[in-house]
Order: sequence, then structure tokens, then C-alpha cells
Amino acid sequence: MYTSFDLFDEALPHDSKLINKQYLAKRNYLRSKMQKHNFKACKIEWWHYATCR
Repeated sequence: MYTSFDLFDEALPHDSKLINKQYLAKRNYLRSKMQKHNFKACKIEWWHYATCR
């Protein structure tokens, strides 16, 4: 995913321009699977999800 889950910098957003296409694809895959199961992605942290109710 390019960054550790606990690092705070400009590479954190799902769509960061600082990461390569391979990692961007992994983030998008994770987001699609999480959203399919009713989780909402946090815009500024690729690892942060919350349940939607």
C-alpha cells in the first residue's frame, strides 16, 4: 500500500499522486471490497474505514 498504516504524510489519501500505479491499484481494490460490505472510506487515510448504517 506504499505507506504503513500509521504514517501521516501526503501519500496517505487513496488517490495520492505520490504513489505508483501498482500501489494505487491495491488501494482501489481494498476500497472497492470494503465499500461492497458497507464500509465507508476516509478520504485522507487509505487504511481508515467506518461502517455505514
